[in-house]
Amino acid sequence: MPEAAAGTLAGHAATIDGIARAARACADAGRLETASALVQSAAGIAALRHPGRFAHPVLDDVLARASASLPDVPWIGGRGVLHVLSNALEVGGHTRLAWRWMELDGDRPQSFVVTRPVPGPTPPSLAAAAARSGGREWRVPGAQAGLLATASALRELAASFDLVVLHAQPNDPLPSLAFAAVTDRAPVLLCNHADHCFWLGRDVADVVVGHREVAATLARTRRGVPAGRTATLPLPLDDVPATDPDARTAARARLGIPAAARVLLTVGSAYKFEAPAGGHLLDVLLPVLAADPAAVLLAVGPAPEGRWAAAAAQTAGRVLATGVLPDVADLLAAADVYVESYPCSSGTAALEAAQTGLPVVAWAPDAAQAALLGSAGAAAGLWPSARTAAELARLLAAPAPARDAVLAHHAPARWRATLADAVTAAREAGPVRAAQLADPPVADAPEDRLLLDLHVGTGHCHAPEVVARWAAQAAALAAVPAVERCFVPGLLGPTTHLELARCFTDAVVAPGPGEEATAVDRLRAILRGGLAQRGVVALPPDRVETAFPALEAALAAGEEVDLDVVPTADPGSLLHAGALAVPATA
Repeated sequence: MPEAAAGTLAGHAATIDGIARAARACADAGRLETASALVQSAAGIAALRHPGRFAHPVLDDVLARASASLPDVPWIGGRGVLHVLSNALEVGGHTRLAWRWMELDGDRPQSFVVTRPVPGPTPPSLAAAAARSGGREWRVPGAQAGLLATASALRELAASFDLVVLHAQPNDPLPSLAFAAVTDRAPVLLCNHADHCFWLGRDVADVVVGHREVAATLARTRRGVPAGRTATLPLPLDDVPATDPDARTAARARLGIPAAARVLLTVGSAYKFEAPAGGHLLDVLLPVLAADPAAVLLAVGPAPEGRWAAAAAQTAGRVLATGVLPDVADLLAAADVYVESYPCSSGTAALEAAQTGLPVVAWAPDAAQAALLGSAGAAAGLWPSARTAAELARLLAAPAPARDAVLAHHAPARWRATLADAVTAAREAGPVRAAQLADPPVADAPEDRLLLDLHVGTGHCHAPEVVARWAAQAAALAAVPAVERCFVPGLLGPTTHLELARCFTDAVVAPGPGEEATAVDRLRAILRGGLAQRGVVALPPDRVETAFPALEAALAAGEEVDLDVVPTADPGSLLHAGALAVPATA
């Protein structure tokens, strides 16, 4: 790990702390919509630029205060289970987990609501799972209505259900806004599908339901969740039949794969294959292909570019990266062995492969990394993990099917019993309270450095200059409410981050004696946030000379920024139509 890692973690923590302070300042001023938007921005940064913590009590507190401002709704119940998703996609494991949950728990009505739907229709499989159980899709106002209005509608909707299951994205503040201040409500289970990174929502999770033991460990030790409020639930499975020989032959014919080929298959989002410093999955699979001219590697998720394109050229086309595919049934039928994505597993895809009868093998050269980023199946011993390249080659040469072990571990009866225990625990414990949550530690532990490497080392995160701009915008929003006019309605764009709609030409401040440092800090935040084109310090002509030392000291104390000092007895004369008046004091 590079020596700079600890400093980088500390830098990320300082950024999140700064935005958290800005959010709290907005909440203190009663600007709860703005405060909530800043919490969402901070959480989105923290999820992909690990700050050495997995939860943040200040962000929780801001959302709880905003939640307390919403109208009370009496809990009625009676409609079964409500699944709350931030977004829903036909491709990928997140939405698939939700609809499989609904199907396995289908003895009671299963409904769902997508709070920030992406353009396009609702995934048919999700809608069908709800309909088969007697449930339906519900809707709440979208992003244009604002976070508080959407949260209020979600609170009202949830009051008619007996159980709420959260499948929210890590940076989604809506569940906390809807439920944090509610004491009379349905039990809430939080589906911990992003168990390895920072997320919001611990303050409303009556039970945090993970799918790996490491999820429960991190919830207790790094998120401050009481042990009695965690549960481990196997991933719910579809009823996938084993592939018969005729289907395999037909699939290979459709795909143009020779009958004698030995097909290795791996599936996962492209970023799951991006190792930060060497150790790419291709490094250990290319020698396997070199030793066996009949071997072919199919990779679903990565695009045929970069290392994947080079590997295809090196093997005369025996490495095929397909990009994202909506259906991998033919590829599963055609394959001989499934190799888990690395360094991040794609647990749902691996389980599907095992169900078809494929042997599954994981490449896990680092035990700590495998514990944090590997699959529940490998951790439970449902299929083997290789620590060395030689061991991986041996496992691939004589793989053993994992179907029986997977079906036993994920048996529907076992899954339903475990879910029932989690629901009972949530009901008996009652709504979680902030006082029951421990202060989550900030650390520079192995898991923190792994996440730093994973996101920053691979570039799968927001660029530093973008994060710096968001942080500056947060500081400006807290200090100068008028800059809200620069942003889109609700402050947040489709990416759920702060999004500008315009900027001022000039930001003008007229500091009195002793106010120079505050004035410079505010102009710095406004300019670095892209909220104005020019920063202007207006001073009476007789104060210019005496104020200069304080202005220079303030400029030297922070990041470099250019300001114009304008001598004038009338600062108001500088406030033309496109200018912003910046108060020099709170």
